Amino acid sequence: MPSVQYAVYLLQMILIESKGVESEFLAWQEAMTERLTNAAKIPSSLLYPLIFGSPGDLC
Repeated sequence: MPSVQYAVYLLQMILIESKGVESEFLAWQEAMTERLTNAAKIPSSLLYPLIFGSPGDLC
């Protein structure tokens, strides 16, 4: 019987931990959505894409 009580205790702890992780993820997701929305509003400072032919062109 003690092993069953221990298993129930572990499952309860897992449930509590999963709720905490879920709330942290939702906060992160909300922050990232806002950041990505703001990033999409920032105009690019380059008019045309830069294409380099080889790694030596970067020096």
